[in-house]
Amino acid sequence: MSASALVKTITVSDGTTVALPESGVVLFVGSNNVGKSQALRDISKLVREQNQVGLVVTAVEVEYRGTPDDLIAQLRSDRTILRSGVNAGRIRMGDGSLVEVSVALEWWSGGAQQYLGKYFLLHADTESRLEASRPTGVPDLFHIEPSHPLHSLYLRRDIETRLNAISHQAFDEGLVLDIWTGGSQWALRVGEIAQPDAPRPDQMYLDAIQGLPLLHDQGDGMRSMIGLLLNLTTSHQTISLVDEPEAFLHPPQARFLAKLLSQDSEESGRAVFLSTHSSDIVHGILEGSAPTTVIRLRRNGNVNEAAVLSNEAVRRLWSDPLLRYSNLLEGLFTDVVIVCESDADCKFFASIRDTIPPVDSRERRPDVLFVSCGGKSRMHVGVEALRAASVPVAVIGDFDVLNNWGTLSRLILKAGGTVSEFEADWRILNSALTSDTRTASVAGMKEAVVAAFDSMAEVSRKALDPVREALKIENGWDRVKNAGLSGVPKADAYNAAKRLLDGLKSLQIHLIPVGEMEDFVPEIGGHGPSWVADVLESRLHEGSDADGARDFFSSVMGSIAH
Repeated sequence: MSASALVKTITVSDGTTVALPESGVVLFVGSNNVGKSQALRDISKLVREQNQVGLVVTAVEVEYRGTPDDLIAQLRSDRTILRSGVNAGRIRMGDGSLVEVSVALEWWSGGAQQYLGKYFLLHADTESRLEASRPTGVPDLFHIEPSHPLHSLYLRRDIETRLNAISHQAFDEGLVLDIWTGGSQWALRVGEIAQPDAPRPDQMYLDAIQGLPLLHDQGDGMRSMIGLLLNLTTSHQTISLVDEPEAFLHPPQARFLAKLLSQDSEESGRAVFLSTHSSDIVHGILEGSAPTTVIRLRRNGNVNEAAVLSNEAVRRLWSDPLLRYSNLLEGLFTDVVIVCESDADCKFFASIRDTIPPVDSRERRPDVLFVSCGGKSRMHVGVEALRAASVPVAVIGDFDVLNNWGTLSRLILKAGGTVSEFEADWRILNSALTSDTRTASVAGMKEAVVAAFDSMAEVSRKALDPVREALKIENGWDRVKNAGLSGVPKADAYNAAKRLLDGLKSLQIHLIPVGEMEDFVPEIGGHGPSWVADVLESRLHEGSDADGARDFFSSVMGSIAH
């Protein structure tokens, strides 16, 4: 058995203590300036040194596993540690050295953190990842410990082969370690070349490898990704901290890298802590099978508050294909999420939001993400997922969300409400609207259809809408779909509808009082995407025609702020 260290729990400044699996991925997410990167710096400091104080993560419980003999055997076999006749019985750690007997005693007594925290933890920040891509001096592998990932890469041909394959997948370029043409330096070169057949390469091979570009002359994205993988694959650490792995990468490459990090955690048994503001990183991690814990941070003054999603909760919530392939994951990094019925609703209300000036020009405007979950019947799924991560979320829906009790009750439940408190008023409203069915005569319907055809200039799908309307036998629900609250019968039904709307607002479920989105700007005909396109092209969302929509959306944002 080899000796190892693992983080059992971390405590955030709001007092939340998070129990962590022995291995897997821990994702720190949240909007800007909430302390994601600082959380990693705190963990690094608290694991490496005793009697330290963290700002975001205030405490870390570390468990060291294995016997003193396991530890000594591991250290003796580690090529990264200097051992010579002069230092027999001692272990060099960084700039100093320790007596083996003292290390063993500290291991038993639980004081190993002071000496070995640095040995078991890797902090791969942006600078160290870029630095790993640079050429390095040729080591004396007989007397001096390898001090650079390329030194370890030389000793592990299998890792070089794996990195070459990864580079092909990510950048369509191979990698080769050049130990021949750099004089006193080794370097990684970008390209493909067969290994020399003999221990001493011929001039043709030397010319070919020298013609390949150097890795550290490539873009920062490639340098950062390969540098990170170099650090991870050549290290012995069981705790890895990676700050913003998506830095400099295009979204597909960030997603690919995240999946690799998940695989590495599962294969190596190490714990990988990531801070990220990229939904592509989250997607990539979830595509892997390593246990995943999501910690969403938000700042309340000088206190960092944490919402925690365990691996079980993460897998359950994000296994839904409609969520996984939507933009919902981006809600983990924004201030507010607005869940709408369709993409057209999202586009319209996003355009309305852009026309509303900030209340106070000195304050930062909240980041708002508009998300469609695939219709009325799916909105509760998005609400549940976002509330589980403590993301402020509101729903904007058409008035006829009230039409289906199953849809409405699921939405109420997932928004944190009590379904029974709404049922009586819903039954009053539903009874009034379903009993109010229009009685249509054959002659009257025929007259309406003829009139609809007479008004047509040409036959088209859109022009046939009046004919379809004339053929409908509508009840009260059909009328309030476009009229909203004004189409509800007076007295009991109207009062019940008002109570329903007010109660739903308290749960951040905001139903359009005039019926549906299109009724905010009735000057434009049509429905859905075509209606939104016409409104935006005509710039009607910017003028007084859309004042009702602005008032409605302002009330939505005002209720979230309070």
